[in-house]
Amino acid sequence: MRNFFRLGVVVWFALMIQACVVRWHVNEITYTKISAGRNVQSSPTYDSIITPYRKDLESQMNEVIGISLVEMPKQKDQQETLLGNFVADLVYKTVTETMGLKADACLLNIGGLRSSLPKGNITRGNIFSLAPFENELVLVEINYKIVQKLLYSLTQKPQPIAGFTMLAQSDGTILNLTGSLSTTKESYMIITTDYLANGGDNMDFFKEANGRIATGIKLRDMIIDYIKQSKEINSKLDQRLQIIR
Repeated sequence: MRNFFRLGVVVWFALMIQACVVRWHVNEITYTKISAGRNVQSSPTYDSIITPYRKDLESQMNEVIGISLVEMPKQKDQQETLLGNFVADLVYKTVTETMGLKADACLLNIGGLRSSLPKGNITRGNIFSLAPFENELVLVEINYKIVQKLLYSLTQKPQPIAGFTMLAQSDGTILNLTGSLSTTKESYMIITTDYLANGGDNMDFFKEANGRIATGIKLRDMIIDYIKQSKEINSKLDQRLQIIR
């Protein structure tokens, strides 16, 4: 890339000198439609500079980091998905067990998971497609009042969760709730992304949080590390979130 930059500087300098010496007189301007199809020939110089980087990137993205025992399709408008359960569980487990941080629950958003995971080999590129954003994981401290708003939001728009189960009606009436969120206490710690903690995806209730702890870890990186360490991954539907319509 440094050579490419130097080449650009040389070309720019040469054009500047030419512009100072030659007087340009424009008589007519014509427009020509240029096709950007596959038949357009690329510059040999450009290719020689870019090819090594492209090959290195392709090698990294094609690296197999683990195997999935089931297909985890990207699904919308579902109360629970294999993909959502897998990601929420691994985040909750990693933060509470591996990192040793106290957390009552994990809440993510299904819209942040952008592609399916296939059955079989999982590559690094699969995870970059799944989590293309630079979202970092944070722990948000909220009170009981905000917990109620969080639970109500799930009755209106189900999202990936871990650390608790809930059976509720669409009007927000909770019929059964398990986990730490079912107990009344002074504060609760919720694992989520910085995007959601800032109120993204209509989760404005997080803006009322008492505070937050930044982990400095991107969601994508945590998924990659988890799969590399686990070697084999799996997921199942366990009715952790049921909304009666």
